[in-house]
Amino acid sequence: MKSIRRFLMVMVSVVLVTAFVLAMTVSYFEARHEVDELFDAELAQTARLLKSSFERVGSSHTSLEEEFKEFSPANGSPPDVDSDEERTRYGHRYERKVLFQVRKREQVLFESDESMLHLSTVPTQGFSEVIVDGYLWYLFTLKDGDFSFTAGERADIRDELAEEILTSYMIPLLIILPLLLVLLLWVLKHGLEPLRELAGNIRRRGEDNLTPIQMETTPEEIRPVVQALNHLFDQVKNSIEMERRFTALASHEMRTPMSVLKVNTQNAMNAQSHEEREYYLKELNQGIDRASRLMEQLLTLNKLEQTEFSYQTQPVNLVPLLREEIAALYPLADAKQLQLELHCEEERVTVHSVAQLLSVVLKNLIENAIKYSPPNGSVKVTLARSNGGVELWVEDSGKGVPEEHRALIFDRFYRVPDTEVQGSGLGLAIVKRVVDLLGMDISLSQSESLQGLKVSLLIPEAPA
Repeated sequence: MKSIRRFLMVMVSVVLVTAFVLAMTVSYFEARHEVDELFDAELAQTARLLKSSFERVGSSHTSLEEEFKEFSPANGSPPDVDSDEERTRYGHRYERKVLFQVRKREQVLFESDESMLHLSTVPTQGFSEVIVDGYLWYLFTLKDGDFSFTAGERADIRDELAEEILTSYMIPLLIILPLLLVLLLWVLKHGLEPLRELAGNIRRRGEDNLTPIQMETTPEEIRPVVQALNHLFDQVKNSIEMERRFTALASHEMRTPMSVLKVNTQNAMNAQSHEEREYYLKELNQGIDRASRLMEQLLTLNKLEQTEFSYQTQPVNLVPLLREEIAALYPLADAKQLQLELHCEEERVTVHSVAQLLSVVLKNLIENAIKYSPPNGSVKVTLARSNGGVELWVEDSGKGVPEEHRALIFDRFYRVPDTEVQGSGLGLAIVKRVVDLLGMDISLSQSESLQGLKVSLLIPEAPA
C-alpha cells in the first residue's frame, strides 16, 4: 500500500459505485414488481368491464359490435409499435400491445382490431402467459358458462415503464455521484492532515531531540502511533543514557585499577632484587584479576539494566548448579583455608527460573561469603524446600553487616565503612537486579551458627 489516501479513495469509490449499482438493481426489481401488480390489476379490471358490458347488452353479436365500437379507431389506426410518435389523434402506439377478446366457446364474438395478438384458443381461467413471435404476453381471463372474457398486454410495456422509472432515479444519482467523489477527496485530504503534521514534526527534529511529540489536536486513530513513537523515543533516550552512564562508570572505576597496574609494572621493572620483582609481579597479577573482575561485573550489570532485557523461564535443578559454582570457587576458599560446605538433603530441587541468571546470583553470593570470611573460617550454603518455594541460605564467619547498612548494601558501589576487604561494591547490586527480574525475595540477617552475614534467598517454584 503506497498511499493511504489513494487506497481509501479507491475503496470508498468502489463501495459507493457498488452500493449505487445494488440500489439501482433493487429499485428496478421493486419498480417492476409494483408495475406488475398495477397492470395485473388493470387486466383483471378490464376483463371484468368486458363481462359487465356483455351482461348489459346480451349475447347478440350485433349488439356487442355496437357496444364495443368505441374501442375501435373511427377514422384511422394508432401508431405502429416502432413509430417515433407515441400518440396521434387516432390513438397510442401501445394499443397494438394490448388486446381484449370475447368468446363463446371457440367462437370469437369480438376482439380488439389493432392488437398484434389474435388468440386462436381460449386461455385458462385467471392469469396466464403466452409467447407469440418471440414476445411474452400477460393475459387475464374470466369465464362465465360458455363465454370467456380476456384482456392482455405485451410484457415489454411493463419493462419500458420500469426502465423509465429507474432512469428517473438514476439521472440525479449519476449527477450526484461525481460530486460525492470530489467531496470525498476533499474530506480525505483534510482528514489525513494530522498524519502530515506528525511527519513534519518528526522531520523537523534534530538527531538528539528525543522529547515526546506534542500535537495540538491528536485524533484517536493517530494517538496510538504518537504514543508508540513517544515510547520508542523514551526507550532510545534511556538506552543512550545507560550507555553514557556505563561509559562514565567504567572510565571512573577502571581509572584507579589501571593506575595501580601501571605503578606495579614500573616497580617491577625498577626492582633491585629478585624478591622485590616477584612481589610487584604478584601484586600486578592480583591487580589484573581485580580489573578483570570489575569489568565483568560492569558488563553484567549493564546488561541486566537494559530495558529490553528478556528471558524465558524453564525447569532448573538447583543442586548441580550449586555444586558447579562451589567447585569453580573452591580454589578461592582453599587459598584462605576456608571450610566450604553445601547442605542439601535432596539430589533434585527444581524451580522454574533462568539457569544463567541463577548462576550469576549463586556465584556472587558465595564469592562474597568467601571474600569476607577470615582465613580458616567457614562458609555454609544450605538448600531446602519451603511452603513458598525453595530457600537458599549463604552464611559466612566474617564480621557481618551492621543492621543500619543492610538497606544500602544492594546499591551500586556501596561499601560498608571501615571494610578492609577490597571490592567494587557491585556484586550485591547485580544480585538484587537479578532477584527483581526473576521475582525472588532476598533478605539479610546475622548467622546464628557462624556469627557472620546470612543471606536468605526465596526462589518461587512457579514462574513469577
